Amino acid sequence: MALDEEREGEAGRDDESRRFHARALAGDLTVSGAVWERYYVPIVRQLRPKFPVLDEEEIGDAVTDVIFHFAERPARFDPGKAPLDRYLLMAARGDLLNLLQKRKRQPTLVPLDPVAHDRPARNTVQEGEERE
Repeated sequence: MALDEEREGEAGRDDESRRFHARALAGDLTVSGAVWERYYVPIVRQLRPKFPVLDEEEIGDAVTDVIFHFAERPARFDPGKAPLDRYLLMAARGDLLNLLQKRKRQPTLVPLDPVAHDRPARNTVQEGEERE
């Protein structure tokens, strides 16, 4: 019984994916908003434990970006290969891995504290002349 329910769930996801894909291919300008409303929260929830070093905003930005890219270039998505939620999850995961790799390549900058001077800067020759 559970297997039948799982198959029905997958079929529903496939139908939903095909509907979103058809809307995007037709140039529906509202499809990105509909896809975002449907998939944003579940995908962020799945990615958050896999990327604990990133904050939620970075994860959310990656998910939003892949949703917009899907809406802009729907021909890249093939609903016959995977449902849309899995496609978006994999794309966002790849973007987040790239972000982490980019951070590893960048040198870490150490902030320098400002130096406080208690008297004007002078060289030792000037100080010696003033004492005489």
